[in-house]
Amino acid sequence: DQVHARGEIRRQLARALIAQRKHDEARAELDGLLAEEPGDLEGSLALAELALARGEHARAVEVLSTLTDHHGQLARTYQILGRAELGVGRLEAAEASFRRLWELAPHEPDARYWLAVALRRRGQVDQARRLLEGNLRRFPTHVESVESVARLREQSAGLADAKAFFLDHGQKHADSPEIASAEG
Repeated sequence: DQVHARGEIRRQLARALIAQRKHDEARAELDGLLAEEPGDLEGSLALAELALARGEHARAVEVLSTLTDHHGQLARTYQILGRAELGVGRLEAAEASFRRLWELAPHEPDARYWLAVALRRRGQVDQARRLLEGNLRRFPTHVESVESVARLREQSAGLADAKAFFLDHGQKHADSPEIASAEG
């Protein structure tokens, strides 16, 4: 199928252009792909991620909103959509997207992490901390969660408490290069 083959070539070309930081050219390829194949999931996700990386949060929300309408339950879509909604200050919508992400992918450490980020931005710090601590029980080497818990502890109990948490967590997971790097 020639349309599908052209679409695959355009997706690969867009990835290469993004890697070269030629974002305008990558966007043109992805826009062309979606003009020819409006339902192309990977092309839509790539365009949304590109918009997010460029700080075009409203554009990412627009692309992903139509995507969720057409494709239903896509965990990755809800993660990117929630991040874009955070970027435009739509905190309630971001929380709803991250809750949907958590429903669809409870086995992914980013699901709880991003929900905690949204809750924290909405001022629900205790609930965010509980989510992050639960995330660390299940995914102890999820660096973003470790760093977020340390930041929350620093804000609530001071720098000494945050350092003690980091050192303790690092000792418990000394075999994790990711944790060692974050500790450094």
